[in-house]
Amino acid sequence: MPRYLSALLFLAMLASPAIAQQGHPLVGTWQGYWGTDDNNRNFLTLILNWDGQKLSGLINPGPGSTELGSMNMDSSNWSVSLETDLTDDDGMQVHINAQGKLDNVGSMNRTMTGTWQSASDSGSFTLERQGGP
Repeated sequence: MPRYLSALLFLAMLASPAIAQQGHPLVGTWQGYWGTDDNNRNFLTLILNWDGQKLSGLINPGPGSTELGSMNMDSSNWSVSLETDLTDDDGMQVHINAQGKLDNVGSMNRTMTGTWQSASDSGSFTLERQGGP
């Protein structure tokens, strides 16, 4: 009888849906808005990757995309920091610093909110991780 019970448990494990581990909580596509105030918002897409040692990615992929400068996460409080150089509408390089926080970390629909600043402006951002593992 114990042999049949073991076989039955094994078959039950095979039949149950598998829950995939999601890996690094920042990996994936993030979309949302950034701006200086509620009336001045710009659409933003980040595609983030993790190679086991550092985060990399693209900002607004496609023609004119920018590679991510540096991004770090502190998992003790789910804080995120980002530094990168972007090109403004006049073609000038602008250095951006951003600090944020991850919320709903266990969810596929986690969010990142925070503030950003450059030499001449500052504001806020809100991003949501798009579906997928």
